[in-house]
Amino acid sequence: MKAYLFCSLLILILSTSDSFGSESERCSPDERLAFESVQISGNEKTSIKFIEMELGLSDKEWFCKNQIQEKINRLKRTGLFSKVEYTITRQNRNDLAELRIAVIEKWTTIPILKLNSGGGVSQYTIGVYDPNILGEFLEAGAQYENLGGASSGVVWFKNPRLFGKPQGIDLQYWNTRRIRIKYDQDKSDPEIKRGFLHEREKVYADYFRDISSKVTLRFSLEYNKDSFSTEILPDSVIHKNGPNLSLPPSTELLISKVGLEVGDIVGEPQALSGQSIGAHFGYANSLDSSADPFVQIDLSFHLFKSILPRWQLAQRLIAGVTSTQVLQYWYYLGGLDRIRGFADNRFAGSHFAVSNSETRYLMFEKPSYFIQGVGFVDFGAVGDEASEMTKVKAASLGAGLRLILPKFYRFIVRLDYAKPILKSDTMNWSFGVQQFF
Repeated sequence: MKAYLFCSLLILILSTSDSFGSESERCSPDERLAFESVQISGNEKTSIKFIEMELGLSDKEWFCKNQIQEKINRLKRTGLFSKVEYTITRQNRNDLAELRIAVIEKWTTIPILKLNSGGGVSQYTIGVYDPNILGEFLEAGAQYENLGGASSGVVWFKNPRLFGKPQGIDLQYWNTRRIRIKYDQDKSDPEIKRGFLHEREKVYADYFRDISSKVTLRFSLEYNKDSFSTEILPDSVIHKNGPNLSLPPSTELLISKVGLEVGDIVGEPQALSGQSIGAHFGYANSLDSSADPFVQIDLSFHLFKSILPRWQLAQRLIAGVTSTQVLQYWYYLGGLDRIRGFADNRFAGSHFAVSNSETRYLMFEKPSYFIQGVGFVDFGAVGDEASEMTKVKAASLGAGLRLILPKFYRFIVRLDYAKPILKSDTMNWSFGVQQFF
């Protein structure tokens, strides 16, 4: 039934994908252009070869004006440039034109120094990554993370233009340790029931291909090896566990996934525009007979829209369902990136849905930074049955600030204050680098 539901959702997304915009190849002769030459300037690190490949503007081939704009937008979507400007010159409509493109590159060798505090959990991360190695849009990185006293590490490599085509691979290796605290789901206040240390070794390989400028198809394999203990738990959690704690089973799983993403979001972080829908289906099979096979379906929707010159609406909807009773593959809400104002892992279940709604106002605009004021409301539903998704289990209301450094690749500092309005908690402040949506 879940697989049937997922296939139905894929058909629905594909059938409605035209509403996200399409690249028309029909235009009048007055709107058609062919180029004698394409001149690119301003790139010091990024190779001319990559920029030309990304643009795909062959000499003396005819293009519609809207196609040219879409190819410029494609270059902007790489996130490597803080500015991409172009001019077209020609004498009359029958002449070959000249295209001049001027870019300003962002700083892309990024040291990772991230400090987060929210939902009763402190987190710090150190590392380094670069999404433009050798000027060819290749990404590699490594980082160490400490979350609530548990240490983790990850290394990764990503090639978004494999063999010079609109396709890519994403390879990751994780070794993580994270304290999981289980709360009483029926209580209004955060009452701890038990907790444990969750250790995972993970190998992830993802292949993705752009079917068009608005549609991406993904296939991935994920190997997870999980184990549990009571190491480094806070005294308050050890006391709740008692002498007869039953730990979740250790598992070794291989998860196969297929996904479809439709839509287009363009612009810089302070002025995003567009919408996207994603649907992902996973099938997990145990390699050591420690768990029954299960399926997992994840859905997402993002919308960014300017409502006044300095005002922006940002909306995220995410939902998921899994058929397993293995707790490490359930969904956990609250804390750093789902529902602000609540303890990390406060809400858990095999079904979930979350809404994050933000109104952002551009307060200060300088060449080297932007500051946005934010008002937001977060809602969440979570439970063990689909019928529980009709009732909101947690909600918070709050405000915050976003500091954006446009000359650095994806650098956003965020400070939020959230007040629970459904259920109660005392984890009001959240701080972090890199915006969660």
